[in-house]
Parts: sequence; C-alpha cells; structure tokens
Amino acid sequence: MSKIVEMTALTMSSREIAELVEARHNDVVATIERLFKKGLLRSSRKTRKEATGGRPVEVYDLIARDTHLVVAGYSDEHRARVIDRWIELESAARTVAIDRTRSRHIAASAYKLMSTVLKDSREALGKMVAPHHFMIEAKLVNFALAGQYKGLNRESLTLQQLDLLGELEVKNAALILQGKKYEERKKALLTFVQAWKVTHPEFELLEVV
Repeated sequence: MSKIVEMTALTMSSREIAELVEARHNDVVATIERLFKKGLLRSSRKTRKEATGGRPVEVYDLIARDTHLVVAGYSDEHRARVIDRWIELESAARTVAIDRTRSRHIAASAYKLMSTVLKDSREALGKMVAPHHFMIEAKLVNFALAGQYKGLNRESLTLQQLDLLGELEVKNAALILQGKKYEERKKALLTFVQAWKVTHPEFELLEVV
C-alpha cells in the first residue's frame, strides 16, 4: 500500500545517502554506526533489508538531522545534493498532506450526505431512525471497498482509497434515494468498485486495514 508520509517521520536511507555523496554504502554505514556508538544520532538503530537486484542489503533510515551529521565530512557539492534531496522530500510530503486533508474532507462530507439521505428517506416512509441504521450503511460501503463488514481506520487508507470511499458513499446515497433495497445496493456498489478498478489498475484494494 502506498504509505502516507508524515512530516515528522520523513527519513532517508543510508543507501540513498551513499548514492548522493558518491560513496560506498559500507562506508556510510560505518559512519552511521560510529555516530550511534557516540550517542549522536536520534534515528532508530534498527535496519531493514532493501532490494538491490542481487543480494538484499541492510540499510538504516535516518531523519534529516542525522543525515546532515553523517555527510558532514563530505564535500560541499555532496552536502548540497543531500540538502536539495531533503527539500524535494519535504515538498512532496507537504503535497501529500494537503491532498490527504482534501480527501478526508470529501469522504467525511460524503458520509454526512449518505446519513442525511438515509434519515430523510426512512422518515418519509414513517420509519424510525436508530444509530444501527447508519452503522449498517457504513459497513456496507466498507464491505464494497475492503471486503469487510467492519469499521475502517481511515488514517490507514491511501488517497485513492479515501477518494473511492467518498464516491461509494455518494453512490449509496443515490441508491437509497432511488428506493433500492439493501441487496440491490450491495450488488450495485460492488459492480461500481469493479468498474472503478478497471480505470485505476494501480489501485491497492486488498491492503486496506
């Protein structure tokens, strides 16, 4: 799943650092481990494996402050490359944060629309409206999106998943207005998702949690 990058969680891998300063990765790792031993770095000391096309290598992920410490001994040109790369990463993270806020607002507004339509439709028929009615509709939309009849952690959704969630809520509201029964709406929403996936082949549906 495409991850939502928080500004405070931005990191640069030791492998990318090595590429930017034109150094051997082992040398960069040696510098990182030396600085860790001195207690000068604030990043996680855990490593992870990164594919190289051959044997995976162990890399560190460093926050901006620590990255600058690691490259302090390199040339002005190399340090400038690292600084420019951080500017790119931070700019991209700001864009993602703005887009995520927009998508969350759209999804929240769509949910309110669906809930209002449900309430008005039931009241127009003289039926009672209880909290579980809204929950049923929310779980129906979640099922269409993620294949699960349960609540979704919206913070874990990608921008595409949030956008599709909003579209499903609007679609379900329209179906309620048309007087469609639950099973009819369920089938229509699933069909909608399948059609949406055809035009968005990169969509990561199965990793919704």
